[in-house]
Amino acid sequence: MGRFKYLGFYLFCGIAANFSQYLFTQNSFLPMLGASGAIAGVLGAYYKFFPKNAIDTIIPVFGLPIIIPLPVRVMLIYWFITQAFNGVAAIFTITSSTGGVAYLAHIGGFIFGLVICSHFVWQKRLR
Repeated sequence: MGRFKYLGFYLFCGIAANFSQYLFTQNSFLPMLGASGAIAGVLGAYYKFFPKNAIDTIIPVFGLPIIIPLPVRVMLIYWFITQAFNGVAAIFTITSSTGGVAYLAHIGGFIFGLVICSHFVWQKRLR
């Protein structure tokens, strides 16, 4: 992508993530602050460009950490499902006195990054 296209991609993912959180929590008076939605957009691009890579994952077995390489598709689909589950739960449990994680921003950023990332990649010209 290059420095400037990556910066633009990252910022657009953050804006899309904040917008997706706002769509579901319009009546909230809590401020949103953070970059996790933009990082989720980068995860979406990583899912699209490197689906066969492996992510080293720590899995506790009988209390001992074991590092197992899991495919990107498995790990990020698992992550997406947990974010979606927590996001739906947060819609029904959020009050004006509680804060928390903007799970729906993660979902929106991930989907936006997955869909739009191809437009930020340099196209090689064939001669």
